[in-house]
Amino acid sequence: MATIRKREGKKGCTYLFQVKIRDPMSNKLLVKTLTWKPDDKMNPRQAEREAIIKADAFEEEVKGLLTGSISGTDSYDMTLYNYSVDWLAKRNGDIELSTLSHYEGMLKIMKEVIGNVKVRQITPYIIQSFFNYMDNMMQTKYKITAKPMLIATLS
Repeated sequence: MATIRKREGKKGCTYLFQVKIRDPMSNKLLVKTLTWKPDDKMNPRQAEREAIIKADAFEEEVKGLLTGSISGTDSYDMTLYNYSVDWLAKRNGDIELSTLSHYEGMLKIMKEVIGNVKVRQITPYIIQSFFNYMDNMMQTKYKITAKPMLIATLS
């Protein structure tokens, strides 16, 4: 739940929203804040109600930053392939062209193997199965045969 603080000042009141959330990767506590000033036409009761709504929306936005959720959609009901394509589109300008090409190649493989699985259905077993598939695909198998003269010598 977001913390809401009402602050009275010379130019009217403002609301400070504060959300504390633990980053699962670094295990650090992140504190995000937002200041909101209600419209002058709102009475105090309307401002408080709107502040609660804004605080909840801000909290969801902060949680979305950590989970990678796409605002406005329920990203957990998307297929893994569609989610990955959306993620890659957002990162398009941030990564090198060679990396982008590599990611697109990996997406083609992922689409065939686990691309139709919904994000909410992903389990460690599914991820490990995909990695095993990739390992088997990347392994080069060689068949070594001796030259006929060596075979004759050994016989």
